[in-house]
Amino acid sequence: VYKRQVYEARLLAIIEAEWKTRHQVRLAWLEWSAAKVRLDQQEQLIDTIGTLVDATKKLADAGELPATEAGLFAIEHMQRRYELRRLHGKVEVAEQRLRALMGLSPKAPLQLNPQVIAVDTDGVNLEKRSVDGSPTLARLNQAYEVAEQTLLREVRKQYPDLTIGPVVESDEGQSRIGVGGGIPLPILNANKQGIAEGKAKRELARAAYETEYERLTGTLAQTQAKAKALTEERELVADEMAPLVDAQVTRSRKLLDLGEGGGLVLLESLVRAYETKLHLIEVRLDEAQAYAELQYLAGPDETFASDPDNKTKPNSPSAGSAVEASP
Repeated sequence: VYKRQVYEARLLAIIEAEWKTRHQVRLAWLEWSAAKVRLDQQEQLIDTIGTLVDATKKLADAGELPATEAGLFAIEHMQRRYELRRLHGKVEVAEQRLRALMGLSPKAPLQLNPQVIAVDTDGVNLEKRSVDGSPTLARLNQAYEVAEQTLLREVRKQYPDLTIGPVVESDEGQSRIGVGGGIPLPILNANKQGIAEGKAKRELARAAYETEYERLTGTLAQTQAKAKALTEERELVADEMAPLVDAQVTRSRKLLDLGEGGGLVLLESLVRAYETKLHLIEVRLDEAQAYAELQYLAGPDETFASDPDNKTKPNSPSAGSAVEASP
């Protein structure tokens, strides 16, 4: 039984490490996706302003637009092109980090599709999430079981086995053969030291489990609140703010096409629309990371989950111990 418990503890440690790595890969992929989407938005802004640079220059040459306003489009276009190089670097760094976590070489063929969305946001009741399926708790629970079995072995040592075997004696030159018995020395101290150490290790394992459970529960509550707030913010930006700036860009472009000025208004509207899109990307990234954290805290599946009608696992440290040493 003891060897099986030790084996299961090591196996659960491997499962915990694998689950942590999968979580890191998921977060790295979200980071890369956000960086790639930012790059795409920057390229779109550069293309849009680039077409307006020629148009505003022609209007300025015709006297329909101040040359200073036309020059602002060229300056903005050049500045965004410089920023594009930095964004390319961020995308490359994020991709290489993702490749490293996946165990791929820097030049290995890999097609990545950016997607910055929160996983399982539709119809998810955040209040019902729990940490019962956490591989970390499963490992600590198994560590407690190992400590329990260790204590049990120490308790059994206070009752040493009686050894019986043949005995050869010599009495006044005559050999006699008989049967003798022996008891190991630990019977004198009842293995008190081993039992005390076993009890201490068991209590340490219990404390480790309970501390981690409280920490994970607190982290889960914080992440639930964060995910809910980010979902509300994302809906507000996408449904209300983004349509407003898009409409402003459309109106400003029409004024410029009609030759009624509005060059500065159009440029400001384009920048505001771009900034709004960047803000939406950041909110989506934070929301997706929050839901990824919820999934990580909940565990990969229900393999390690406890009875839903019981707050503790049947063999969890907080459920008490059946092993008590004799005084």
